[in-house]
Amino acid sequence: MKKNHFESLRLIPTQFKLDVWINWDKKESLCKKMSSRYGIGYDFLMGDISQNEVSTVTTSDDCELPNKQLILLILHDDNDAVLVHEIEHIFQHIAKICGLGIDYDSQEWIAYFKEYLFEEIKKIRD
Repeated sequence: MKKNHFESLRLIPTQFKLDVWINWDKKESLCKKMSSRYGIGYDFLMGDISQNEVSTVTTSDDCELPNKQLILLILHDDNDAVLVHEIEHIFQHIAKICGLGIDYDSQEWIAYFKEYLFEEIKKIRD
């Protein structure tokens, strides 16, 4: 697994971006980078960030990405089962933001989307 790696991934077929933060060994440096990128207070991030997490963030107007809505993945574990678990959270964030109804008839595109996420995040992670 890569150390202290960051990459922004477009969530095809949507216009959403997933910011992937991989294995930051020092929480302080992760929070400092995230504070600059999103305009979120460092102290807030220090108290709020956990090891494997998915969050939705709306950035402030005085940061690297002003006034954007992004989904974040913070991943410290190289276990594929953990990645699959976090991908479900990513999908649920997108569904909530977009107001997607999930039912039996929508399962195929959802499966392809999750497979895409798995493969792309593995490329970043490994």
